[in-house]
Amino acid sequence: MSRKDQKKINNELRTTNYERRATNSISVFFPCYNEQDNVTRTVEQALAVLEKAGADFEVIIVDDGSSDATGQIADEIAARNSRVKVVRHPANLGYGAALKSGFKAATKELVFYTDGDGQFDIGEMPPGLPLISR
Repeated sequence: MSRKDQKKINNELRTTNYERRATNSISVFFPCYNEQDNVTRTVEQALAVLEKAGADFEVIIVDDGSSDATGQIADEIAARNSRVKVVRHPANLGYGAALKSGFKAATKELVFYTDGDGQFDIGEMPPGLPLISR
């Protein structure tokens, strides 16, 4: 990579207007197992970040047979926002099965996933979207 190309990429990453340059559609999903204390905060943060990015997006909550109120909370979130959908496993099938279900449910051009406990800041994802179209 030339020095000029590297400088251009660095400038694009530093820009404060990256949010409006996201041109790809993206599915974001969260595998969840007993995440009743985290799912609302995690999904609301994702919605805020993706709306600010101006992306064509959907958010998918994969409830992997939770025994707490995760499924009910997920349904409530989906009822309030048409961009959110819920995939439910009748029993805990494990992380791999939750990932497979999330990928299968995704309908957008790009797919991004992270754990449903919100341990990662989804706000770090949008600056990379313009670079994907290169």
